[in-house]
Amino acid sequence: MKHLLLINIFIIYLYSSSFSQDIDIRQFDYTYSDSIALNLNNDSCSNISDLATLLTKNISSEHEKFRAIFRWITDNIEYSYSNSTVDADKVFKKKKAVCEGYASLLKALCDNVGIECKIIHGYAKNEAKDIGIKMKETNHAWNIVKLYDKWYLVDVTWASGTYKIKFTKEFDESYFLSDPKFLILSHFPEDSKYQFLDTLCKMKDFIKYPIVRSHCLDITLTEMIKGEVKKNLYLKFRTKNVINKISLAFKTDKYSRPVEYEYKNGFYEVNYVFKSSDKGEFTLFVDNEAVFSFMKR
Repeated sequence: MKHLLLINIFIIYLYSSSFSQDIDIRQFDYTYSDSIALNLNNDSCSNISDLATLLTKNISSEHEKFRAIFRWITDNIEYSYSNSTVDADKVFKKKKAVCEGYASLLKALCDNVGIECKIIHGYAKNEAKDIGIKMKETNHAWNIVKLYDKWYLVDVTWASGTYKIKFTKEFDESYFLSDPKFLILSHFPEDSKYQFLDTLCKMKDFIKYPIVRSHCLDITLTEMIKGEVKKNLYLKFRTKNVINKISLAFKTDKYSRPVEYEYKNGFYEVNYVFKSSDKGEFTLFVDNEAVFSFMKR
């Protein structure tokens, strides 16, 4: 009876996977794929082909195969300037890479299981000092992946963690199958067709955007705000969450400053007036979560 139950569960899993293209793969529960990726015995993988097979052999759907590959990289590759190669085999062996090494390994693993994946080169900004600065050379690489005949944006490097002096591993879901409207705030592809937007963004607008953090996904602005501010910071937005606190902090502040706000007709409104002495980078927090960073010049 126990064996029959297990067989039935497995059949149900295969059946549901075969209709995976009819579901929202951004909202899918990837617990099963993640468990494979995070519990894989890496000693049993001698090369990229073996790794791709072990990660996907018990998965039938495209999106879950891709998720297992993506999640394995985020958990096993460390961002490090000591291995700047773009060779996927060297990244696999060293377990260290910079952005193009991450992107190359993702593509190589996808190639091994028949998932179409490309490397995208472009411009990225993740610090407030980058706001308003014209970018002359590409400085980042990420990927697009084709699932069920549709292209999706992913950044396996930024999904892996953060690098400030040293690498801190912390999975960030927002860079997996990213919303193009979210990713364009920080990633500007060299070839504009990879923006995947109905209205293309221009470089002159891209450099003016504030630095966005993952938690801004829960916030919908009434209009895009500029990253450079002068006398005051004004923004109006809505969110499904109930907000209890808004604050901001400059790099030189020991503590964050409370920010007054109003809630009217379903919208939150902030109009913070700065001191004349306020200068430099600052971050806006909503319920202690960073959402945007700006430059006060």
